[in-house]
Order: sequence, then structure tokens, then C-alpha cells
Amino acid sequence: MSRRASLLWSRWLLAMLCALWPAASSAVELDDLRWPTVRSLEIRSDGDPDLAEIQELLAIEVGRPLRPADVQRSLVNLQVSGVASYAALYRRPVMESPEVAEPGIGEVEVILALWSSIRVEEVVIEGELGGLERKDLLAVLPQRAGGPLIESRLVRGVFRLQDLFEDRGYLRRRVVLMPEIDEKRKRARIVYRVEAGPRAEIAEIAYRGDLGPFEERDLTGHLRDKPGEPFRRQRLPDEADRLERWLIEQGHRQASVSDPEVTLDEDRTGARLVYPVRVGPLVPLEVHGVETKPLRRRSLLPFVDGQGYDEASLLLSADRLRTYFQGEGHYRVKVEFREEPREDGALVVHLDIEPGPKLTLQSVAFEGNETFSADRLSALIKTAPRNLLVLGSGRLVDSELEADLSNLRSFYALEGFGRVRVGPPVIDHRPDGDLELLIPIIEGSRTSVGELTFAGFEVVSPGELAGRLEVEDGGPFHPRRLRRSLAFIRQQYEQRGYERIQVSAEENWNEERSRVDLSFQIIEGPRTEVDRVVIRGNTRTKTAAIRRIAGLAPGDPASLSRLTEVERRLSRQGVFRRVEVERTPAPLGSSARDILIRVEEGRVRRIAYGAGYDSEAGFGALVSYLHSNLTGRLDSLALNARVQQENQEYSLFLDRPRVQRLPLTFSAFWVEEDLDLRLGDAEDFQLIRKGARVETYQDLTWGRVGLSAGYRKVENQIPADLLTETGEPFERADQTLRLTSLVASLQVDRRDDPLDPSRGWNSVLRLENAIPVSSLGTDADFLEVFAQQTYYYNLGSFGVLAGSVRLGGIEPFSAPDLEDPLIPPGLDLPSSQIFIAERFFAGGASTHRALRRDRLGIAGETLFPNEDGEFVPAGGNGLLLLNLDYRFPISGPLEGVVFVDSGNVWADWRDIDSSDLRTGAGVGLRYRSPIGPVRVEVGWPFERLPGDSVAAFSFGLGASF
Repeated sequence: MSRRASLLWSRWLLAMLCALWPAASSAVELDDLRWPTVRSLEIRSDGDPDLAEIQELLAIEVGRPLRPADVQRSLVNLQVSGVASYAALYRRPVMESPEVAEPGIGEVEVILALWSSIRVEEVVIEGELGGLERKDLLAVLPQRAGGPLIESRLVRGVFRLQDLFEDRGYLRRRVVLMPEIDEKRKRARIVYRVEAGPRAEIAEIAYRGDLGPFEERDLTGHLRDKPGEPFRRQRLPDEADRLERWLIEQGHRQASVSDPEVTLDEDRTGARLVYPVRVGPLVPLEVHGVETKPLRRRSLLPFVDGQGYDEASLLLSADRLRTYFQGEGHYRVKVEFREEPREDGALVVHLDIEPGPKLTLQSVAFEGNETFSADRLSALIKTAPRNLLVLGSGRLVDSELEADLSNLRSFYALEGFGRVRVGPPVIDHRPDGDLELLIPIIEGSRTSVGELTFAGFEVVSPGELAGRLEVEDGGPFHPRRLRRSLAFIRQQYEQRGYERIQVSAEENWNEERSRVDLSFQIIEGPRTEVDRVVIRGNTRTKTAAIRRIAGLAPGDPASLSRLTEVERRLSRQGVFRRVEVERTPAPLGSSARDILIRVEEGRVRRIAYGAGYDSEAGFGALVSYLHSNLTGRLDSLALNARVQQENQEYSLFLDRPRVQRLPLTFSAFWVEEDLDLRLGDAEDFQLIRKGARVETYQDLTWGRVGLSAGYRKVENQIPADLLTETGEPFERADQTLRLTSLVASLQVDRRDDPLDPSRGWNSVLRLENAIPVSSLGTDADFLEVFAQQTYYYNLGSFGVLAGSVRLGGIEPFSAPDLEDPLIPPGLDLPSSQIFIAERFFAGGASTHRALRRDRLGIAGETLFPNEDGEFVPAGGNGLLLLNLDYRFPISGPLEGVVFVDSGNVWADWRDIDSSDLRTGAGVGLRYRSPIGPVRVEVGWPFERLPGDSVAAFSFGLGASF
């Protein structure tokens, strides 16, 4: 037999062995020098594999060269994804004729041999669990259902269960692993058989050390775990801390309690605990010179909140007291501590406070500032002279002044003045009792940047970096600016997939070291990009849906920041309990990386319900149903029903998230509203709104832009003859509306909390264009513009100052259809009026709190008298609202509020005039709950019209604006 024939025979035999008995590790026999073309690909396995799933993981394709990197990537994907526990690949040359010179040239047949992974279908815990919950035991197991069977995870599960039982006091616990494996189906059921055994109890508690005036029973009485209670080892450190805090609260500020020493009896069912204790002397506090009540209320005195006694705590308390009194105007305050041992063993701590006179800071000046103006520097510091418009101004506080000086030094240094000297400050105490502050500055020489040059920048051009680096031609130089500029360059490259870049900056100084030329040099290296996206762990969710949300495609940068964003995006869907996105190991020399997305699905159906009270709609209940993974496509369906005394609302929302394209939300609603407008003998009537809408949005770096299109119909439930008798043309009940519209919106949100903000601002702009569509029976034709600007200013311990401005206008392009059967005949409606259901109304808990709902308006224009002489609202085309709140803390989450609301509703937006504003003021209480503030408020109008209440009461959930 020739050498060539012998070689072919041996390789054929090896291929058969690989198919029948997989290797213990991935085996690849390839010619690295020449890449033959794959003619055929055969998959052999010891199980029944999902061929489509395997094909997705392979980088080998028929008709393409068999590259070593593709082979390695394929084998890694098969093992990392859990599809195969082992994989081996063999190639067999295709011999077209006996003249073929050597194997490895031309075409090959590829055989992939797989040892299939065993999938875990279920993980269960059986046996006697003692007092533990099954869900708590399952939560500590690393082996999860739906994933591949990994022996090390099974073993770790045994140890974790043993540790959990022992921590809970089951010291004779027994855990046995009993896997049930179906070799044919390659499926496993993992069973942990547990026997908790008897629970150990605390047999005795003893103490070692000086107990002072206490008996052992006194100390034991303040422990949670007493003799006879279950022994729980993990709670012992907390018990020692609990006892130490109790001793400190009794006045023994130097007390200490260590973790107990544990001794178990022979059968491990009883434990003897010995706590090392040092009680120490009583340490009472005596305060001299000031009233202690306000200091205790602000937790300024030492020994509060279970604090022990040591020198550090006294120094910290002294600093807090000085800051407090200086903030109250007592700049010369003196705070001193002294100790006095007493004969009975107690150690008395005396706190002497001399507040001194109240002093006001009248001026802040700078000396030596040649480069920057005093106004520029004043804006950088918190210390400011007396200003009636600024709360807390005119107070000189040492700690704040030191922070201000540090801030000025940092500012100058970043502006190139590395040797600047700021301070020490000069404080002048004037004879009239006021203070003047002078901050001397020696700027020194300035260091600037000369010329910037770039070498090796191809992916990111120097033009893209211009104006975005913290160093620039002629600008100031500081090492921190240079470090930030280098970090910015790395970030730009990392986002594009270049993680192995080497970037540096060479500094070339002039002789005086006042000017430096910077030469940025970079070695860009290879780009790491996405090759394939492998998704595992999903059973109910369609793979295509996960791909859609992930938004990763071959050729995209495989940067870590991009993968983190994918992980965050998938987690936000509310479908998965756990999401992991990682890159598989790359073959040597390859820049393409396969991305493995592992998900663990959670609960997708939720039902919520609740009840509440609103001062405008009365008592009510809410029921909602949410399915966050409809049909496995990550679409969410929400059904809401809200029934109140005055209103009923039913809505349906279908959200379709997108990444490459815009997300879509489809909604339908049906709302029934009872309104009291005192029309003759009728006390109220029903207004029904129903319709549908589709909307989308785009999140940008600076805000959100939205667009929606919708159809809605408004119907009333009051007889037409009653409307004719009343003869009131502008009541809400006088029109039926069918409307199609396009709505564009813009929002920029810089608030710190969307539910209950305390700082920042928010801007909203909304434009609605109602368009007549004859096929839908809609004839409304108008343009509505609404804008709102809100600011929140945090005053620190003084509270929050919040203000809002709302402005709206409606421009009709045609008059309403006066042939509607519900409109009284012969009425001469002004052409400027639109359908009443679309007009602006104001008054109530969220607009003008000094008036009842919708009662804001102008007599004879947007308010009309009924037969009782009371003014009732008709709405208008112009709106202006001004709101100002001062919210201040009372105790914990309870806050008070003082507000002033002003505004009005005009028949035409061109008539908006500040002289027509109606103003009111009020007070209220706010409770800061986890779901938003609960508000109780009462307001009084400065000017009342017939029908207005003396005071308007409101109760509701959520911020007023």
C-alpha cells in the first residue's frame, strides 16, 4: 500500500472514531497554510440535536474556505453555548482523480462530531425542609432549569444547601444529590434530597467581663435570640451589636460587646453562647450656654442614634455645631468639650457653647485677580453677602469658606495657573457688627497649550476631535485636562470597537515652561466586531424578538460599552430575571467575536389592584393586567380599569419595542366622566370619550421627541331638549366631537426624580394639528400649542422652591359644524370657538388649587351664569398658569407646602393679558411615599365669583406640577 493510500485510510478511520466516540477535548486537524473549500458538512451526534440551532453556532459554511479561525470559533461556540459538552471536527479531502498532488488542496468534506450536552428540565428539592421555604432553598442553587448540566454547579449546590441549613440552626442536616438523566433525550431532572433534622436551640447564654450595674438577665432580656430559641449562627453578630447599642443607650457610652463564643453539645442540638462584655462607666452629657431642644431636633449633639463615646465623635460633633451656629449668623461661636470624672465612677462630658453676637456678611471681595473678574469668581463660591432674594445668604461659615477656597484653587489650576495661591482669607469685623470678607489671590504665571498635532489617527479623524478635547490650541494646560483628553480619545475608539489602542501625548515645553506643544500619537490596532449573535436560555421568548431588541448585527463594533447597553436594554423589558451578554473567546489573530446572550425568563403576567380617594373624582378602585411578553415577541399588553364615583376609565396599551426602528405604542380608551355644571334641573351629565392612538418616540442625548396619530369621539348623555331649554351655548354638553389629529411633542427632563423632584428643570412642548378626514366623519380643523417650563431649586435643609409656567393656545381654521342635533338651533357661535371638549379648562388640584375643578375663567368670556346666577365654565382657546410652591420638611417623610397659584382661561389666545390673572394662595401637607407624594391642600382665591367656594380642598397622589 502506498504512503498516500495509507494516510487516506488512517484519516478515514479516525473520522469514524470521532463520529462514534467523541474526543475528551476539541480536536482540530487542519492545514494552517492552505484553506480548502468546504464541499459538504455532516453533523454526527450521540443524541438528537437541533440542527438549526447548531448551524446558527457554526462559522463553517459549505462553499467557503475552511479557515482555522472559523473552525476554532465554531468549536468554542458549541461548548460555550452548552449545545455540546465536547466537539471534534475532521476533514476528508475530496479526491477527484488519482493525480491530486496532496490533501489540503481543493475541496474537503467536513464531519462534525458532537457529544450533546444534557439539558436540565427541572430542579426540585424533596424531603423534610424543617422551617425553611422551598423557594429560599432553590434560590441558592447555581444550577438552573433550562441550562446545560454542569457537574461543578451540582456539587456547589450541595454545599450551599448545607451552609444554608447550618446558618439557620439545622446542624445535623443531610443533603443528597440524586440526578435523573435520560440519556436518549439528553435531558435531566435534578433532585436534591434533604433532611433538615432537629433544629439546634440556644441552651444557655452567659457573659464574660465587667457587667457594671447590670445582671445577666438584664442583658439577656434585650436579645432577640434567648435560651430556648432556635440557634441561628448568622444572627450572632447582629445580636452582639444590638446588645452594645442598648448599653450605649443606657448611658454607658464606652460599652463594647463582641461576637459570642459558641460551644455545641455532643449531639449538636444545643448551643452555649458566651458574650464578651465591657459595660464601662456612665457618660452623661451636660450642655451649657444654649437651649438644647433645637440642637437635639437636628441631631447636632453628640451621643445621638446610639453613638458611642470617643474623641473622634466629639470632634465631629463640635464641627457640626460650629457650622450650624455660623449658619445662623453666630460666626464667632465657641464650642468646647471637657471631661469631669465623678466619685460614683461616671464620666461627665460638659459641652460649653458661647454663640456670641449675630454677624452679617455684607461684602465679598477679591484682591489680585487679574485674569478673571470678581463676578466670575463669585459664581464659583457659595459664600455670598446678604441678599434678600437668596435664602441663607449673608452667613459666613468656616467649612463652606474652606470649600470655596479649594474650589477657586481648582478652577485656577485647570485654567493653567498651576502655582496659584488663594488665601488665607481676611475677615474684617466692622464696628456696626457686620463682616467683610477679602480673598487675596496671587495668580502666578499661566501655562498654555501651543500646537496640537496628531499622528496615526485614521478611524477617528483629528477634525472629529476638534473642540471636544479639554486641551486646545492657545488654551490652558493642566495634567488633568490632558488625562481627560486621552480618556476621551480612548472612549471614542472603544465605542467603535477599537479596544487595543495605544494612545499617548508627547509634551514639548519651551524654555520658560510656560507653553507646551502636544503631539498625540496612536496605534489603533484591530477592530473588534460582531460576527454571530448566539442566544440561549429562552423558552417562551422568540429568538428573533431578542435579536430585535439587542440590535446587534454582523460587523457592528463588539465593544464592552455596547454589550453593556444591550444587557441593560434587554433587562428593561421586564421579562428576564437575568441577562448576561458576553463575547466568546476569539481565535488567535481574529478580530471578529461571537456574542453570546444568555437569558433567564421570569414572570410575564402581573395583576395589580388598589383603591384610593381623589378630591375631584371621589373614591375609586383600580385593576390592571400586564402581559410583558405577548406571543413571545417582547410586546407588552396592558389592560387598565379605573372606576371612581365621578369617572370611569378603561384603556388598552400594546407596546412594540424596537431598536433599529422606532418603538410603537397602540392604545385604545373609553372614558366616562360625570360633570356637574348645574344646567337647570340637571345636576350633572355624562361625557363619554373613546378612541384609539398610535405613537412613537425617539430618545436623544438631550431629550425625547414623540409623534402620534389618533382618532377620538366625544359623546354627551343629556337630552337635547334640556340643552335647548337652558340656551347655554358654551357648556361642555353642547357638542359631539369626532376628531383625527397628529401630535408632535418634545420633552427635556433634567429633574433628579420624576415622581418627586427636588432639583433640576423640565421642559415640555406639544403641538396638535386636528385634520378633517371625511372618510372617518371628522371635521375638526385647528392647531393647538402647549408649553410648560418647570424649575426646582433645592434649598438644602430649608426645603425646595418649585415654580411652573404653562402657556397654551388654540387656533381654529374653521368654525364648528352648527348642524349637530345637540346644539340649540339659531345660536350665533363665534368663529373663534372650537369644539368645547377640546378647549382649555383650569382650576383644581393640578392647575389652580384655590378654585374648584374647571372654575377658572373670565366672566362673560369663558364663564357664563346659569339660571341660579352662578358662573359655570365654558373653556377657552388661551391658557396661562403660574404656580409657585415652597415645600419644607416637618418630620421624616412629612412635608409642608405653601403655594401661590395664578392664571386664567381666555376665549382667544390673542387676548391673554396679565391684568386678567386670578390669584389664590394656600397651604398643605405632603407625605413622600415610594410611589409619589400624597397631598392634602387647601387654597383660598383672592377674588371670588358667584359659585366659587370660600376655600378649595384637594386630596390626591402625585406632584401638583
